[in-house]
Amino acid sequence: MNSQMQRIVMCRNHLRELEAKISEKTKELKALKAEYDDKIKKLFSSIDQPEFDFDSQEEPTNHDTNAWRDVTLEQLGIVGKPAELLTAADLDTLGAIADFTKKRELSSIRGIGPSTAEKIVEKLDRYWEENPRPESPEEDEEEESEVDHEDED
Repeated sequence: MNSQMQRIVMCRNHLRELEAKISEKTKELKALKAEYDDKIKKLFSSIDQPEFDFDSQEEPTNHDTNAWRDVTLEQLGIVGKPAELLTAADLDTLGAIADFTKKRELSSIRGIGPSTAEKIVEKLDRYWEENPRPESPEEDEEEESEVDHEDED
């Protein structure tokens, strides 16, 4: 081979090495980007939690007293036909169900009989057992007010 051909071969080999390094660095960058995105997600979800540990693998807890309202039927374990019937009635979150049941019974929804309504209520009860509702400041004030009135008697 002449010297020009040797230089071309050397350049090609060098290009292949560079392409391999670029590919490796691209993978590293993607991993770093995923880590960055995860930390940003934790940052935004922890704004109300000043002592949050960003290196922790645990998801931050939500201190929003109304977060329960956004719990979905799937998260409640309500699936299949009951979920379809509730969704058709625009009751696709725990909050929507709570609002509805203040005025009406679940069994008033077409297709949901007493037995199905009871199973749904059991799912709701299980949710509340596993996720006690945080007290809002208004509830604390109401309780204090009730205690004050009891002391007056």
